[in-house]
Amino acid sequence: MRHAVILASVVAVAVVIALLMITRSAHAPGEKRTPVPAEAPPARIVCLSPGITETVFALGLGDRVVGVTSHTFFPPEAARIAQVGDWLATNCEAVVALRPDLVLVSSMEASVAEQFKTLGLHYLVVKQDSVGDILNSITELGSVCGVPEAAQTLIASINERLQRIEKTLEGRSRPRVLVCAGRDYTSSKLDQVYIAGRDSFYSELVRMGGGENAFQNGGFPFPTVSGEGIMQLNPEVILEIVPEREQQGLDRATLLNAWKALPDVAAVKNGRVYLLDGDYISIPGPRVAEALEAIARALHPEAGL
Repeated sequence: MRHAVILASVVAVAVVIALLMITRSAHAPGEKRTPVPAEAPPARIVCLSPGITETVFALGLGDRVVGVTSHTFFPPEAARIAQVGDWLATNCEAVVALRPDLVLVSSMEASVAEQFKTLGLHYLVVKQDSVGDILNSITELGSVCGVPEAAQTLIASINERLQRIEKTLEGRSRPRVLVCAGRDYTSSKLDQVYIAGRDSFYSELVRMGGGENAFQNGGFPFPTVSGEGIMQLNPEVILEIVPEREQQGLDRATLLNAWKALPDVAAVKNGRVYLLDGDYISIPGPRVAEALEAIARALHPEAGL
């Protein structure tokens, strides 16, 4: 029974990680939103995704945030703010109780905006599914919240780091990369591994970081593959993303050791399996340059990033 509970929890986390990084939202960027009153910037803001929360804080507006979702760990002070439900499972009653001037809704949960409309709350659907979306969201939030200059400064800083990384990697060979975004960490077998597909945010970062996704199929951004499937893909580099490793009590060495079950895979054979466990690695937001840098360092250690 205990094993079943742990397994269910692990699979749930894997699905959440996958959902966090889907880059093909079913909702158009500008739909289902109501205008924010122009007479005054919002003073009480509820953020319904970790990435939105980080963006608002990065714009210097952390003192206006009165509600966040679970899985919000950065910046540290954000973790102490009242939570209004799980990520992708908002408690609308808790949101209303906070009397927000503005609710910032992820495009992945845009359907909940209909409830806020019925309740008479002002909201904005924010799309952060790609690097371009992240930069656009900073401009949008800066405008809505009355800090357009801070938004442009933040964008310039992020762009400078992204461009520096890409310039450093120009002309280098591109290894074939498999990104593992979740699996059953209680099992010694690699029989159900969530990997980043062609249409995922991770795939975009791999390209920007000097690699090519080993899995080029379209459709669902995070399909599951077996160990046999990984052997067929035969990636030259494996990146395992475990952003909540410490919270789950997972041992780094044990996680890496599991890949030895596939000794004939090029990445395993050549010691090119890397564990990326910074929380920023799974959250599309203003720390996207840190995520790209971590991936680029793994793919091109010789570049000195």
